[in-house]
Amino acid sequence: MNKEDTLVPNYHMPLLHKSLNQTKELIMLIGLEGIIIYGNDSVEKITGYCREEYIGQTCRVFKSGVHDQSFYRDLWQTLLAGRPFSACFVNRHRNGMPYYENKSITPVRNNNGEIIHFFSISKEVTLLADNFVQQDSFIHYDQMTRLPNRHYFLQKLADAIVHAGRRNGHLAVFSIDLDHFNNINDILGHKVGDEVIKTTANRIKQFIRSGDTCARLGGDEFLLLVEDIVDVPRLGVMSSKLVENISETINVDDNELHVTCSIGISVYPKDGSDCESLLKCADQAMYRAKNMSMGRFVFYREENTEEDVRQNRLHEDIHNAVTSNQLKLYYQPQVDLKTGEYIGVEALMRWEHPELGLIGPGEIVPVLEDTGLAREVGAWAIQEALKQIRKWSEQDDMLIDVGINLSSHQLIQRNFVEKFEKLIDQRDSKYRNHLSIEITEDMLLGDIVLAMDKLNSLDQLGIQISLDDFGSGHSSLSQLNRGYINMLKINRKYIQRVPGDEVAGTLVNSIIAIGHSMGMQITAIGVETEAQLNYLKQCGCDYVQGFLFSGAITANDVTALFKNKP
Repeated sequence: MNKEDTLVPNYHMPLLHKSLNQTKELIMLIGLEGIIIYGNDSVEKITGYCREEYIGQTCRVFKSGVHDQSFYRDLWQTLLAGRPFSACFVNRHRNGMPYYENKSITPVRNNNGEIIHFFSISKEVTLLADNFVQQDSFIHYDQMTRLPNRHYFLQKLADAIVHAGRRNGHLAVFSIDLDHFNNINDILGHKVGDEVIKTTANRIKQFIRSGDTCARLGGDEFLLLVEDIVDVPRLGVMSSKLVENISETINVDDNELHVTCSIGISVYPKDGSDCESLLKCADQAMYRAKNMSMGRFVFYREENTEEDVRQNRLHEDIHNAVTSNQLKLYYQPQVDLKTGEYIGVEALMRWEHPELGLIGPGEIVPVLEDTGLAREVGAWAIQEALKQIRKWSEQDDMLIDVGINLSSHQLIQRNFVEKFEKLIDQRDSKYRNHLSIEITEDMLLGDIVLAMDKLNSLDQLGIQISLDDFGSGHSSLSQLNRGYINMLKINRKYIQRVPGDEVAGTLVNSIIAIGHSMGMQITAIGVETEAQLNYLKQCGCDYVQGFLFSGAITANDVTALFKNKP
């Protein structure tokens, strides 16, 4: 094992070992070949095997014979693809009796993104071994939602394929994934997240026909099997209604949640003639739906393949991009509508990929969040922006305000403010009042009082706060009256519709007027035409940014641009 692959520093190992031995959950570390490397005390207590008997053995030492080969094939295919596997296991005690576990196995990656181990955590479930109904429910059904699990779904799908093949019929597989579900878990807690999952499961069960099958894979992922399809094009109508049904408001503990979903659909026999092909195609279509706009459904098309290859490449290369300085900050200028002068910039991340070229934040940010690098790269971006402010001041005699986007993964940290203070180098400290942190409305979802307390602390540090893309529907101006928001940036979808759209115009005017009454400045983003610019001047907007003036450019280009008025 490489030094960089070590999971924890050696001086923490005794404390970690002691902590793991005090938990009731069974915890194991498993090698790529299925060899057990580590087990805590609960493994010995529940299985009856002492460490000397199972360490160095494969997990087959616990095998009961209840699960068939397809179960284990699905397990290894999922893990080696880099995805967690969760299921109800029936294993065998050393005395020969069965015991039951709710188990989750997660791939562990090294700094290069390569899978090096598997981390298994499970909890024993007390069950009457001679009760066939209980055993069947435990093995084949998700314990939270009472929906069938992946194993049961695959059996149903295999049978349905045989049935459809004999009748020259059609069936469809839906891959359903909730959008931004991690934000709910991170901000509101897993209790609220569980209620969202249960509500979603109930909505799907109530929506589908009696002969269809819905399963929960774990997390916020669901599968739907629709059999005996007479009119394939009608699936689009059904899918639209399903998205609308799932996306209705969910009320949990005084939280009004607007949770959308993305759905990918594959159809037998057009997209595949076996379970693996149909599931793969449905998954690819679902990810395409997320990349397009979320809250929608997409049928699998052969054209999906190129985009999927690209996404896989980005996920594989992102760790190297971070360590080899391929991530850069570009800057989009902002213009003061009263003076016509450039007064600041928004820092936007770019990935200078050696083979794929320049990659924008729309692709970078989801990859960073998927790979757990959002906090690390977010911290780097803040430091980089402060360094650039200092450089412009000391080398070019220019004080330029810089706005930098904050990740929700950063704001939700309990010690976020303390971490933020540590990011500010002593040489950059005097320039921090020229730094503006930009947050989005969904980051105020849930405990807005706690979020505003953190923003207040940043305000006391001299950091400006901007609310980006305002108007997306998650918050209201009345909520912001309690906080420390210095600037509102109007959602570009409204700017693109003025001056011709009366509704959009009313919204833009209202945001500007009310924002000003609350002491906030207003920036319009996405300004591309002279007509939009003139309209915003008439409305009293303070600042604008958009391609009418400039796209995102390098720091050197900013220096040259700011020496001349637009």
